[in-house]
Amino acid sequence: WEDNAGDLHKCPFKDQDTVFLVSFAIIMLNTDLHKSHASKGKAPKRMTKNEFITNLRGVYNGVDKFRDYIYAVYDSIELAPIAVSISIQNKK
Repeated sequence: WEDNAGDLHKCPFKDQDTVFLVSFAIIMLNTDLHKSHASKGKAPKRMTKNEFITNLRGVYNGVDKFRDYIYAVYDSIELAPIAVSISIQNKK
């Protein structure tokens, strides 16, 4: 973040708190969109794009580029979950 702070073309965020809050929201969105359990046979309710934006209201002062960025993040996570893979190599 600090390398691009203030350059809205490279980073749509103006301060570190915004980066932290959006990062946390992205983790929660990933969990919500790709949770595998269903309660009582029903498909779980998934967060919509508008709900995601609403959850982030007040985080940033409504810059259009930020909204477009968040929409792009939502679409990306909806298509494919964020997954961490660990590679273990045998050392001899």
